[in-house]
Amino acid sequence: MMKSLLIRFPTLLLLGCLFLLVACTREQPTHTIRFYPETVATGDAFSRLIEMPMSGLEFIVSRRPVIWEEQIERVDMVQVESGEYALRFVLDDVGTRELYRQSVEKNGLRMITVINDKPLGVRQLDGPLADGVYFTFMEMPADQLIELTAQLQKNLKIIQNNKKSFFW
Repeated sequence: MMKSLLIRFPTLLLLGCLFLLVACTREQPTHTIRFYPETVATGDAFSRLIEMPMSGLEFIVSRRPVIWEEQIERVDMVQVESGEYALRFVLDDVGTRELYRQSVEKNGLRMITVINDKPLGVRQLDGPLADGVYFTFMEMPADQLIELTAQLQKNLKIIQNNKKSFFW
């Protein structure tokens, strides 16, 4: 019994060290992307006030995000018919289901996009969103939005690579 433990312990120790080495050498994401639903509850432990940086609009949102960067597969900057720019987020299966659920349950309310703890985008949920594609206008000039989009794309590649390398 003791001999068996002496043989297994170094093997387990070596595997643990290899795991830590791989985890520590992976490139780390630089941006957080979170979607918070507006809520009608006020002053409770489950909500908080968010103020948009340019418009000054205030929204009471859930303290917990319903979608975050690990559920986003792709982000692109798009120009809509009116000439304005927006971000298009393409979600994975888990994010798609959650977006659909939120868009049905919170119909008429808003979803706030928060990047690196800064509220930057707002969209009213005006119907079921079932295809996993989420568009939102951002409160920032187009030149800054171009730069942010490139940073978010790089960030999502890091996250996706880390997911793949975690399972080898």
